[in-house]
Amino acid sequence: MTYFTHLIDIFFPSLCLNCNVRLQKNEEFLCKTCGRNLIFLNNICQICGSPLKDYDQECLFCKDRDFSFDLARSLFLFDDIQNLIHHFKYRQFSRLGKYLAHLMYKYLEENQIFNQVDLVIPIPLHRVKKRE
Repeated sequence: MTYFTHLIDIFFPSLCLNCNVRLQKNEEFLCKTCGRNLIFLNNICQICGSPLKDYDQECLFCKDRDFSFDLARSLFLFDDIQNLIHHFKYRQFSRLGKYLAHLMYKYLEENQIFNQVDLVIPIPLHRVKKRE
């Protein structure tokens, strides 16, 4: 880091995007505590990816629905990653994209169910939000 970078950090410190704690030098976007709390979902519906409370529970969300896709997944509970998603989508914090892509890659590597993936897509902004 240069002298100028240190000076900027004094007046505008980098903060955790989840809990607003000041980040240490080796931390980026999330503090260690928030990073450790970001845990991949594992007990999920095999169709829609919704979290299930019990391993033998039937998914209530997709029980009586017919989807035009074979498989959908979310890596985390929305509440756990909501701040990161909002910074990326609504505040144009594009540097966060590489971090989120790394998390997605790690998940895909660990879950062989995605060996035959055709497409990975984001959930687009609603047209009103995009206009704003």
